[in-house]
Amino acid sequence: MPAIEELAGGHAERTIFTRFIPAGRPGEGMGMWVQYYRRWAEATIENIDAELIELMPDLKRFVPPAKIVDKKSICPGPKVASTIS
Repeated sequence: MPAIEELAGGHAERTIFTRFIPAGRPGEGMGMWVQYYRRWAEATIENIDAELIELMPDLKRFVPPAKIVDKKSICPGPKVASTIS
């Protein structure tokens, strides 16, 4: 964590934190995630502590100017860039 804090602290305006946001309820989601959340309903937002998806407190202090991008699926980085333009 100290290395991440150092990088974000020196370049907060160019920092992007991504968060994986699970489906709200079992059976929700996109593509294969629908089956995943049916099988592992305990991983949905309605069944977890909401703080688990928040940015870690030590990193929140960089936002803003750093940005947070919420992702509902795991995908390559280029999709992140189009989200924050």
